[in-house]
Amino acid sequence: MQFHCIGCGHASEMFGFVKDVFMCCAKDWGVETLLKELDCVRRIFMGSEDRKGKELHFKTDDLLLKLQTKIVSPSDACNYIVQFFN
Repeated sequence: MQFHCIGCGHASEMFGFVKDVFMCCAKDWGVETLLKELDCVRRIFMGSEDRKGKELHFKTDDLLLKLQTKIVSPSDACNYIVQFFN
């Protein structure tokens, strides 16, 4: 899935962009920010037709539910999503 920057028109592979954001930033987010970011990624990849995108959609959907019901902690959720990308 390609992402095109509205400002400069630069194209980036969306999966790689999301990976970079979670690898670099997620450990510093609070639970609300993490929930919002996971929901955003879930919605972006909802229509994905490739295997990696579909898996990411299902993983974020699962993590959102587990965070909302406090089955996992925010730090564990961050670790799970980072492990997904590795």
